[in-house]
Amino acid sequence: MLSSKFVLGVLNSFGCLGLLSAQALAATPQPDLLDTIKQRGVVRIGVSPDLPGMSLRKVGKPGFEGAEASLALLIGTQLLGKASQVELVGVDSPQRLALLQKGAIDLVIAQLTITPERQKLVDFSMPYVVAHEALLLPVNSPIQRLSQLIGKEISVAQGSASQQRYMRAWPGILQRSTNFESGGIELLRSGLVAAWANDNTNILGMLSVAPDRNRFRLLNVGACFPPKPFGIAVRKGNPALLAALNVGLAEQEGKGTLKNLFAALSLPIVKGSTADQICK
Repeated sequence: MLSSKFVLGVLNSFGCLGLLSAQALAATPQPDLLDTIKQRGVVRIGVSPDLPGMSLRKVGKPGFEGAEASLALLIGTQLLGKASQVELVGVDSPQRLALLQKGAIDLVIAQLTITPERQKLVDFSMPYVVAHEALLLPVNSPIQRLSQLIGKEISVAQGSASQQRYMRAWPGILQRSTNFESGGIELLRSGLVAAWANDNTNILGMLSVAPDRNRFRLLNVGACFPPKPFGIAVRKGNPALLAALNVGLAEQEGKGTLKNLFAALSLPIVKGSTADQICK
C-alpha cells in the first residue's frame, strides 16, 4: 500500500498537485451574496445621482430621493430589516455594471433595461416598471417623425439601451453620448443636439423640475421600439439573493407600491396611424 506522502510527492513532481488543488477549489461552492450581505450587515445599492423623479442626490443633506431611490430603500430594508442598513451609492450609466461586477456594490437599481446582451453579464430580477422610448425636442422643432432626424445629432446616455437601439434601427441618426443622464437635457438646452433620447421615466422626471420646461416638447416614440422593462441587476451565481429580490418585488407589486412609485413618470403609448407616422 502506498503512503499518502509518496502519492503527494509523485503528483507534485508531475505538476498535478496544483491542478488538483485548483480543481478542488473550483468545486467548492461559493457563498451566495445574500449570506455575505447579511453577515456584513449592510447592502450597497447603486442608484442614479442626477435623475429627478427617479433617483437624485439630495442637496445639502445625505441620501437620495425619487421613485428608484425609494424602491432601493424598500428592497434593502426587506433584505436586512432596517433602512439604516441600506447604503445607496451614486453611479453613472457607464459605471453601473462595472461596479457591480467588481463587487463595489451589491445591486443596481438604476434604469437598467433587461436585454439579452446584459443577461449574459448579470442576472436580473423580475421587472419593477416597464418604460418606453421618448424624445425631447425644442418646442419649436419641426421634427415630427424619426426619419427627420437622419443626419442630425441626438444625445444619449453612454451604455444605455437607447444608445444601442438607435444605433441598430436608425444608424443615420448621429449620436452624442454623455456619462450622466442629466447630460442629455443639458446638450439639448445648449442647442448642441436636435433631441434627447431616453426613457419616458427619465425625461418626465427631468422635466418635472426644469424651470425652462416650456422650452421643450415630447415626441412619444414608444411604439417605434420594444418596451423597456427595468430590473434589479445582481452578479451571476447568487440564486438566493435573486429569489429574495423577486419575493420583495412581488410583495411591493401586490401592495400597489410599484404602480404608485412610478405613476407620475408614465407616458401612454401612441397607437394607430399617428404611431405609424412618428415611426417612419
